[in-house]
Amino acid sequence: MDTKALKKQMGAAIAMVLVAAVALGSATFAWFVTNNKVEATTSTISAQSNAAFMNIKYNESAVTSDKQADVSTLGNTPLYPAQWANNFSADGNKAVGAGEYQFETAFAQKVDAAAMDATSLKLVGDPTKASTANEKGNKYAVANLFNISSKGSNLTNLKVTGASIKTNDKGNAALDDALRVLVVCGTNWAVCNKSGVVQSSGATDGLLADTVTAGQDTAVYTYVYYDGNVDNVYTNNLGSLKDASAKITLTFNAEPQNNA
Repeated sequence: MDTKALKKQMGAAIAMVLVAAVALGSATFAWFVTNNKVEATTSTISAQSNAAFMNIKYNESAVTSDKQADVSTLGNTPLYPAQWANNFSADGNKAVGAGEYQFETAFAQKVDAAAMDATSLKLVGDPTKASTANEKGNKYAVANLFNISSKGSNLTNLKVTGASIKTNDKGNAALDDALRVLVVCGTNWAVCNKSGVVQSSGATDGLLADTVTAGQDTAVYTYVYYDGNVDNVYTNNLGSLKDASAKITLTFNAEPQNNA
């Protein structure tokens, strides 16, 4: 099949990443004031594509894979609430004006509300640091890698375009509201909640890569975390924060490259 015919067949490439909900733990440095732990059910992380020319592989190269869906099962991971913000510079000092986007955490003002005590705001660090247990064993995010590759023709404008929660019988609305996924590709990033993209690095919401090159991997990292700013995430509500939903679905879109 020639390139033009392939383009007509391709249309827009859609891929979905199903990201597990994970356990939420309160922390000394968080929007909680007690040191408790909340458990969630074990879930899966999977990725799938609805187009034969787009392959996705969890944590391995997708170039030689024929998989249009891949799954990884993860156990419970207690997480400490965080936020993705730019209140600190790259060197870790409080920024004057806009700083560099990194993970941050803080104390709550009191036990019956999620309002942050601004004087306690603390830098966690970049996504790698946030998803790696620190010296106290605390983690703020769960990292996953999905490689995306195209066969036969390059794709353009890879974006994360939507998100939704798939609940189970133990789903918890308070945790669903607080669930966030930071999606990173190179220097581009987007943050999704259960409704879609809520924050993005570029002028075009959700843009992750200008090009997905055929025969090469485009690495997309996802970092699942809980936003401590959400109203229901506070110390006196810990008894209600028991079970997270099964998974969150991220939808990715890319277009065939026009070589004409």
